[in-house]
Amino acid sequence: MKTVYNGLHVSVDLERGIYVFFPYSGTGKSYLASIFRELSPGDKRVTSYTYVDYARNMPIELVLDNSRFDFVVLDRYDMYYGVGVERILRFAENGTVLVDCKQTPPFPHEMCAVMYHGDVLEVTKL
Repeated sequence: MKTVYNGLHVSVDLERGIYVFFPYSGTGKSYLASIFRELSPGDKRVTSYTYVDYARNMPIELVLDNSRFDFVVLDRYDMYYGVGVERILRFAENGTVLVDCKQTPPFPHEMCAVMYHGDVLEVTKL
């Protein structure tokens, strides 16, 4: 997926599946989640879910919907650890889930990294 958001070139070069970011702070994970949230009402088929959504009792199933989205960022998953595991696995069969989690998540995954430099935000598989 490639798009431009407010002059920022966003590139997610991943196949469908579940990818977990390395747990380093300040790399752009939450920023990517906020960009996906902003793009969500448009035609980009991306969105995000974070602890604030969970705390407001928004069901995670609303974002893990392949009929609406191809890419979902689960930001701060360690704050709602274990929620929606079966739905995450099902979504990943036809979509891409990017997970920010400070511990090993309860589902199989691959690792990825986000790099934010200048006018480029890029997500790649490691």
